[in-house]
Amino acid sequence: MIRQFVDSYYAAYGYTPNMFAAAGFSTAKILITAIERTLETTDYAPDSEEFRIALIANMAVTDIVGLTGRITFDEFNNPNAPFAIHEVINGNSVFVRHF
Repeated sequence: MIRQFVDSYYAAYGYTPNMFAAAGFSTAKILITAIERTLETTDYAPDSEEFRIALIANMAVTDIVGLTGRITFDEFNNPNAPFAIHEVINGNSVFVRHF
């Protein structure tokens, strides 16, 4: 999945994606999954308050594998996702720890 993303991104933009591109891809995947689930399980109009509430509820139960790893949400709708801390030393990115 990562190789395909990097290759597609490079083909479209002419440079290798950074961590923000990967996070954006995963974010879009969460939103698209929640929208599809809401459309499949309700008959609310997409511009209604009911749809918005159902969409938020469907985002809260997200359990997907994004480019950065498995993503779920806690009871406060905060994402639980793996993050790596890197430090730039002499121009090189050095892994420090997972967060």
